[in-house]
Amino acid sequence: MEKFSSDLQNMCRRGMEEERSRVQELVANTQARLGEQARLLEQERAELKIQRQELKAEEEQLARDRQRLDQAWQELRLEKEKVIGAARRVQKQEGMIRSTKELSAQKHAERERALREARRMQTEFRDKLQKAQLIQRQVTYLGFEISGGHQSWGWSDKKLFAGHQNLQR
Repeated sequence: MEKFSSDLQNMCRRGMEEERSRVQELVANTQARLGEQARLLEQERAELKIQRQELKAEEEQLARDRQRLDQAWQELRLEKEKVIGAARRVQKQEGMIRSTKELSAQKHAERERALREARRMQTEFRDKLQKAQLIQRQVTYLGFEISGGHQSWGWSDKKLFAGHQNLQR
């Protein structure tokens, strides 16, 4: 029994040693895997850190772009208001020009009518003057009095001539 007991103990020891070896091997493998996973985790953390920095840079660039876009929209709104104001002023000026043009056309038509009337009256006056000159027995023309086909100095020209002779003496 002692032998059996000793064999049993030996066997138990060997079983325990084998088990301990397997457990140690398992622990070593687990530690190796944990080390590898820790290394991979660190790599991933580093990559994530780089990606986070890139995303932060992109976010800042997007914020700057948005700010520029908002500013451009504001400038565009202001420019639109200026254009609308200018269009209104042009429309107002256009209306003023149109009314001035219409008034000018009316005035031109009135002047044309007045000119035609003046020409008509001038023609009438010439006709009457010619008739009057035909009837008139004495006519003063260029300072000469013409009557009955003879010419002589007019009264005002005689005064002028007499005054000129007095000055010469």
